[in-house]
Amino acid sequence: MTSVTSDIKDLLVEKIEELEFGRNLFIGNEPEAPVDTVVLFDQPGAGSQLLLTPVEDSRYEYSSLHIRIRNYKYTDAMQMAHRIISVLHNTGNKVINGTLYTLVESLDSPAILDYQNNNPRVIMSFAVQRNT
Repeated sequence: MTSVTSDIKDLLVEKIEELEFGRNLFIGNEPEAPVDTVVLFDQPGAGSQLLLTPVEDSRYEYSSLHIRIRNYKYTDAMQMAHRIISVLHNTGNKVINGTLYTLVESLDSPAILDYQNNNPRVIMSFAVQRNT
């Protein structure tokens, strides 16, 4: 089973042609360069669903995903945030890397986190439900 960030990374690379893993899309670590980056972070969610009749090697998970976008300009960071939302929000019943994602839901609007060396950083979060 892969992490949520690994699966979502593949979906974003497929749908947003400007994003390339290792060039401007990263998982779990925001590099100092380049400035124009999208970083995905796995976040805790609710525990796995308990079933009355457990299915071997299967779990229904409630995960969470945090995304941080840094850019030279605030408007460009916000545009990328809204493009990501248009790809991810309301994604459902989609198999990514062998895992069934039953729902990906935006939890909040993009918001400014801070400015790092005068470059804005925008954040947003998503709830994720998947059957592993």
